[in-house]
Amino acid sequence: MMPDFSKLGMKGTEDWYFGSINREQANEILLSGQVGMYLVRASKTERGSFVLSVRDTQQTNHYKIVVLPRKNSDGFKFRIGPTEFLFIQDILNYYKKNKLVDSTLTVPAPRPVYRVKIDYRPDSDASAIGLRRNECVLFLDVATKPDGAEDAEWWHVLKKNTGEVGCVPKSCLRQSNPGGEDGKFAVLLQLNLPFDVEVVRPRNPNIFDTSQLRMEPGDHIRVKKMDPNSPELWYGVNLRTKAEGVFPFNYVRPLSQEHHADHCRHSGLSSNSAASCRPGNRVSQASGCTLDEYVESTAVAL
Repeated sequence: MMPDFSKLGMKGTEDWYFGSINREQANEILLSGQVGMYLVRASKTERGSFVLSVRDTQQTNHYKIVVLPRKNSDGFKFRIGPTEFLFIQDILNYYKKNKLVDSTLTVPAPRPVYRVKIDYRPDSDASAIGLRRNECVLFLDVATKPDGAEDAEWWHVLKKNTGEVGCVPKSCLRQSNPGGEDGKFAVLLQLNLPFDVEVVRPRNPNIFDTSQLRMEPGDHIRVKKMDPNSPELWYGVNLRTKAEGVFPFNYVRPLSQEHHADHCRHSGLSSNSAASCRPGNRVSQASGCTLDEYVESTAVAL
């Protein structure tokens, strides 16, 4: 059974909460970290309880957190050892100042984030939720079969953008890599809209898909928006044909600062609406490479 985060004073997105990983997984995560690194996980052996796992000097130690009902309330309180707390966060704050065995808590372990590889639409399973490509989710628990056994191919996850919780096939997910392709997406989402780019290779989408933008090398495209769930796909207008539509960012490159500013003047843009013409704009400064190369080089620094 999934925990009711609202009654526990949690959201499920806390950076220290790792869902129902087991003791061995917690050891593997923490033993590669610094002394005092910690995480909180849902107990695999006592459903409804939690465990505080901490990297100490010689080993990882695990402390049971008992969940108790509050009197005159539908919420819960938490006990670790002889001491009770109103929230798990209170436990963490306390042990950042007071030792458990031989160390205090320092930093939470880096919680894995999973990115959706392909769209998923559930059928009749009421516990399943739909996924869109490039959405980010957090692991909560392994799903169970009708006989109570774990079904390793299905996970309960929480969507980072909406907080929606449900069951999804594990095969639709991959662990996010901030230093790789996911670093590119983070850079894309930081670009200032709108801005103009130049097409570097032709794109001739299916004529029956009117949402896609047709482009020829040398065309200038004004990028108007990008979908946070698929930041590699942009929406813009072809300034030559006046057509609007969606296109992948790796078909274009930034305009040079001089070319970009001159283009803005001839387009009649005001200084406020032509933010992309300003010398400080990150895209304008990357005119020597394609957008894909620029974003890849910038992502390394994230």
